[in-house]
Amino acid sequence: MPITVRSTRPVSETELARVETSLGVSIPDGYRTFLQATDGGRPVEDTFSPKIGVTNFLGARGIVTQRARLRGRLPENMLPIADAEGGNLICISVDEGDVGGIYFWDHELDGEKALERLAASFDDFVSKLRVLSREDLPAAKVISVQIDPDFLKMVREQEEQEKKRPKLQWPKSETG
Repeated sequence: MPITVRSTRPVSETELARVETSLGVSIPDGYRTFLQATDGGRPVEDTFSPKIGVTNFLGARGIVTQRARLRGRLPENMLPIADAEGGNLICISVDEGDVGGIYFWDHELDGEKALERLAASFDDFVSKLRVLSREDLPAAKVISVQIDPDFLKMVREQEEQEKKRPKLQWPKSETG
């Protein structure tokens, strides 16, 4: 099932080659193809499971920045490809026996305990993303809420800007 991504401009082949040289590994095909169509972006269908949501797919430079920032914490055989809820990441494996596998990385855990395999490939992962429904949420009792009017105004302005960004269906259809 395709998803909709509020997209950014695609990354050039030259830039991708530079990024891969900087990383010292090739970006696995599924995500590489996605970057060639849109250099990251915010998915509309952003929920993988009640515990795992994608806030933003990283662009080519974002992969380099995140990997450098997390050196020593994020396993070397993983490339960050998306920001997940709660400061966590979605990663793609570059391990020889598991190239392209998609993992959830929990920043609060260490070592292998921090990784949870989600899908065999990027396209398999994307096919499982959906819009969060009310039924997915646990029952909650709200006593009261107060929202700063200036903050609410800022959030609504950001939402309007986000709606204006171009959209891309992924994976692209054979005819489009």
